[in-house]
Amino acid sequence: MDYLQESFRLQSEAKQYEEKMKKDVEEQCERLSLFIRPHLTADQNETLSQILESIIGDCSETSFNMGYNAAMQQLATGHVLTQPNTFPPQ
Repeated sequence: MDYLQESFRLQSEAKQYEEKMKKDVEEQCERLSLFIRPHLTADQNETLSQILESIIGDCSETSFNMGYNAAMQQLATGHVLTQPNTFPPQ
């Protein structure tokens, strides 16, 4: 069962990294709003919003996938370790 606990730990860490990354990106977006957006046209602001939303989505998805893949690898390793040894007939 250690492999299962490790998988949950990895998933939890991935979620924490995802939240931290999202928070950091949102902070940068706020800075953009304060310093850059006032100097842009409405169309430029809309384009910037779309770009930032895409970046946030990509970062979140990548972070999730990394955590998911690590957890699945851990589960696969645990599954192999719990299987009885079988030897081919000689």
